[in-house]
Amino acid sequence: MLVLTILPTQYEEIRVTLSENQANASSPVAQNQSVQLRLPKSLPTGQPVLIEMTLMLSPTSDPAPANRMVEGRLDLPGVAALFPDAVLNAPYQPGKTSSFRWLVTAGPDDPLTGRLWLTLIDPNPGGDEIRQPWMVRPFDLPLRRVLGLDLPNARWAGGGLAAIGLVGFIILWRGSAQKSKRTVKRHHPN
Repeated sequence: MLVLTILPTQYEEIRVTLSENQANASSPVAQNQSVQLRLPKSLPTGQPVLIEMTLMLSPTSDPAPANRMVEGRLDLPGVAALFPDAVLNAPYQPGKTSSFRWLVTAGPDDPLTGRLWLTLIDPNPGGDEIRQPWMVRPFDLPLRRVLGLDLPNARWAGGGLAAIGLVGFIILWRGSAQKSKRTVKRHHPN
């Protein structure tokens, strides 16, 4: 059982193609941009796992504002910890990639339902920045359990069972060693 709790997390990769009509029509965005999502198939309770979103921007001749940013946001209620922060920003650079990575530690709730957001942020000389949602991707993450226990408790149970097995082995071994000594003394008197 202890071995089952240290199995590596399996990931699935999802590629999403973004189009111009997913962004606000007033902002020119090149066709066929894509996002690569790397999500764990399940979350081990109490252990950090990586959730990753990579925006692959194709080279474009569209004039993008000089200070355009891309915001990646992870909404995942019920997690015990989220590092570094739920919202991350990166520059919008055609022909380059922007990666957003989060280390997530799951709490006891099962399953977790979340959303990955991608938002374009354009500067506005007259005031507040212009924010345009570009992609919203919902996902579900079940918690990984071993025999109905979350992983930390399964480790304790596995360690306890291993200790009981070791004590039982030592008792049996010592008992059989003592029995063989008595048998040897009966057959070979000194």
